Parts: sequence; structure tokens; C-alpha cells
Amino acid sequence: MDLDLLKKKSPLPFYHEDDIIFGDEKIGEGGNSSVYDGKINGKCCVIKCVEVRSNHYFDLELYELKVAAHLNNTKQVIKTIGFSYYSEDDINYYLLLMELLTKHGDLYDYIQNKPTWTTSRMYDNDLIPYPKNDYVYYNSDDNIYWCYGMDLQEKINIVMSFTTAMNELHQKKILHGDIKTNNLIIYHENNIPIVKIIDLGMASFKKSKKLINIQVRYGTKGYRAPEQEKYKLHYKSDVYSWGVTVIEIWNGDIWSRDSNDSFKSNRKDILNKLKVIEKNHPSFGKLLRDSINMNVYKRPYMNTILKRFNKISFIHGHK
Repeated sequence: MDLDLLKKKSPLPFYHEDDIIFGDEKIGEGGNSSVYDGKINGKCCVIKCVEVRSNHYFDLELYELKVAAHLNNTKQVIKTIGFSYYSEDDINYYLLLMELLTKHGDLYDYIQNKPTWTTSRMYDNDLIPYPKNDYVYYNSDDNIYWCYGMDLQEKINIVMSFTTAMNELHQKKILHGDIKTNNLIIYHENNIPIVKIIDLGMASFKKSKKLINIQVRYGTKGYRAPEQEKYKLHYKSDVYSWGVTVIEIWNGDIWSRDSNDSFKSNRKDILNKLKVIEKNHPSFGKLLRDSINMNVYKRPYMNTILKRFNKISFIHGHK
């Protein structure tokens, strides 16, 4: 497929490069793409810029544009405005243009930049000062313990918004394929955190609830489900990623610096952090353990997860 055919078949409009102004700074990057703030005809937007090495990319992009257009009427998935294309110094660039939200960054950055993190060090087998809760992450590089102090109610609100967003996505018959804190944007309305899902590059229409074969390993190490490691995908693969992401939200961090980044090692890190949640919130911990079951068919669907989460009683004052 060439650019002219993409313009003709795309459900979203094409914008000429002269209508687009890039912001001064890069606001994100990943893989072969960079993300900037900018403007289209004077209106603020986000610009995802991808270097295009083959016309084959347009086949993939047409699919992404169709998925994006299908999701443009949702409340908690990023809205896509259109696309563009330009050449510079014999290099071709594809631009995906999306809504700009008043936000705090992606959820990973939001968690890491919270001022509620405190530090402790080990002296004579005692942590000084002693952590205020059980959500402690050890940084072996610096030999320091970080305690995550996000308020319980804020955690509940973020997880509720995230779970609602995931349920909305699946109700639209779309499987994301790469859920993680980096692919979630957080902002606030009336002091309530709102989570929106971004990065639809691996998302796909999926009417069937059967396990399907895939050509590449969708997702990100640590967050992706065991079946994804074996080139298979299911709606409940997103459920596994939801569970890992929630465990990260609750603990502030998951991954040990000593991990060798294998599935087994990452799984060990996940389970270690899950045990802390189970200790403090048994029913919530049970829901999370069910969501990361190694057997894809034993995981609940997102609509069931949302119902179960709504019924959990979190004891305020509890860790």
C-alpha cells in the first residue's frame, strides 16, 4: 500500500505537514517512535512521529487508524485526530495526531514522581527510619530502601478508573496487547484521577474469545502474559497485564534490580509484591492472583473484575 491509497482508505483525515507545528521538546519515546506536543491548525495536539522504512508500514497503519477511529467515541481511550506524512533528508516520517490532555504524564512517571516516597537504610539489621507501611522497594545499586506512601484512597481511585477504562476497551471488542503503566495517561477532573489508555499500535479487533496465534510477541516483558511468550493471544492476556499493572500501582514499583529479565524472574518479582497486598487486603489480593493465573482460561474477564473490585471493602487506615 502507498500513501495515496492510505489517504483514500483511512477513516481519519490526512493533514498536510504545513498545518502541523511541533513543540520545542520531546515528551516521550519508545521503539522507533518519538512523541511531541504540537498544534494542528492552531489547536493543541500530541504528535507521534515514526520513521518509515517501507511502504508495508502503511498496511499496519491503516489497521491502527481503523482501531483508533472505532475507539474515538469512548471516554477513557486516547482520541486520534488524524495522520500526516513528510520527508526530510531522504528519510520518511509518519505522524499520528492525537488529543492533548492536561495531565501529569504517563502513570509510571506519575507514580515515580510522587513526593510521598521516603528512604531508609539498614543499620545493625534495622531499617532507619522504619518504613511507614509495607510497600518497600529495595534498590540494590544504591543500597537504599524506598517506601511508597501514596494515599490508600488515591490508589483505589486510580485502580477504579483504570479498570473502568479496560472494561470499556474490551466492551468495544478491542484487545490492547501492551498494557503497562507507560501506556496509561493520568490527569485529574475535580480532584478525581482519570486514567486513559494510549498507544494502540498493538491493539486489534477481536470478536472471538478463542486463543489465537500471533506472529510476534505482543507486549512488554514482565507485563505480558505467559501465553504471549508462546506467540498466543487472548482477551485475558490483557487481564494478566491489568493485574501486573495494578500490583505496580499499589506497590510503587515491582522489578528487582537483580532480575535477569526472564519470565520466571519477572514472575517472582510480581508474586513477591502481590503477597504484600494479600497481607493487607486479602479479597483484593485474591482478585489480583486470579487475574495473573498462569492458565489463561482461569482468569476472569474484565467485566467480572470490575464487578468484583466494586464489591471490595477497603478498610481506611489499613495499609
